[in-house]
Amino acid sequence: MGSALWEKDFLRPTVACIATEDVNKCCQLNNLTLEQMLQPFCEFPEISLPFRSLGGSITLKSLHVNLIRASNMVASPPEANNTRLSDAVGDDEVVHCILTSFIQMLLSTQLTYLP
Repeated sequence: MGSALWEKDFLRPTVACIATEDVNKCCQLNNLTLEQMLQPFCEFPEISLPFRSLGGSITLKSLHVNLIRASNMVASPPEANNTRLSDAVGDDEVVHCILTSFIQMLLSTQLTYLP
């Protein structure tokens, strides 16, 4: 897979949005959600952003940020996660073991929101 395709289709950070009731009322005046109102500001078609990974570094020429409502987030079943992980990693058992341990550690960590 070429890096341009990878950048376009897979490197899309996702941001969870939390809106107050007042924000929701304001957005409803335009028949939009907060995510829909912010979406035009989440596309950067011409950007030069260095990105480093274990495989080396690349410079992103465009970036798209996905926005989702935090209340719509649901955990996927562990079986689905294992299938996706296996599809991404392939047959590399060491990488699969490391990533599985890391995911379990993340799931056991409790995050606190401080306003």
